[in-house]
Amino acid sequence: MAEINEVKNPHPKRRLILKAALEVFMEKGFYKAKMEEIAQQAGVGKGTIYEYFSSKENLFCETLKESMEIYGRLITEEMEKGQTVREKLFRLIKKTYEIGEQFRPLANIVILERSIIDKDFMEWIMEEHLSRLQVLEQIIREGVERGELRPVNEKIAARIFFGGSGVFMRPELLEGIDLQQEQLVEEIIDCYLKGLYK
Repeated sequence: MAEINEVKNPHPKRRLILKAALEVFMEKGFYKAKMEEIAQQAGVGKGTIYEYFSSKENLFCETLKESMEIYGRLITEEMEKGQTVREKLFRLIKKTYEIGEQFRPLANIVILERSIIDKDFMEWIMEEHLSRLQVLEQIIREGVERGELRPVNEKIAARIFFGGSGVFMRPELLEGIDLQQEQLVEEIIDCYLKGLYK
């Protein structure tokens, strides 16, 4: 599992608390998770948590932020291993699916309990989305320049792909599709790159 301690963090106790919070939130959900449990899991006193985080909501948002930063880094690293547009997009979808399965409980909290996400954090998430869209736009632009793709509006193409790949963060939405992961990703990339029109 990708862990919180992979993120460069100058405060070891803060890192331990975030790692413990991730485990407890994923196991118990937001409302059933207790700060005492997180403190115990991190090996610190409950009061120590409040030295770094103002509330359970703040701790959850920071845990989610760290997890999303890990996700963004892993996805970028994976895409950089690909040479062609097809390889890069294949790697993006496959890694997104793997991370989606891994962090599914965390994603469920965000979807079902949106009231705990504050406005500033939602703005941060939007900035992250825009940053990832720019990476996709660049990949598509380079594909057009190299002749791998026909000329398209890269902003629209990036958003279509970004929206579709988001399904893989919730693998249960893929129920009814009876394919192995590799074949599933191949067919998605095929639909995306070739389109539906005969």
